[in-house]
Amino acid sequence: MKIESVAFRRAYAQALGDKSREPRLIGGQLNGRLAVVFSPEDITGALVGEGGFNIRGYNHDSAVRLMTNLLWPWRDQPVVQVDVIKPLMGR
Repeated sequence: MKIESVAFRRAYAQALGDKSREPRLIGGQLNGRLAVVFSPEDITGALVGEGGFNIRGYNHDSAVRLMTNLLWPWRDQPVVQVDVIKPLMGR
């Protein structure tokens, strides 16, 4: 399901102005599949219900819709562990 409109936390939505309805997620692929999702705005605090006036991010309902949309297609897939931390630590 395509999500075309989201809601941000009130103070942050006011700061964004007209752009405050678009989801703003960035995806990265590995071997042709979505591997990483980055959100410039807070999504985890909203998922757990963390409040705060200065948190720049999605409200709870939008965060839940976005994460459900991202994870639902893989609900029946086996978990694959990828060791990405170790190569980065060796630099």
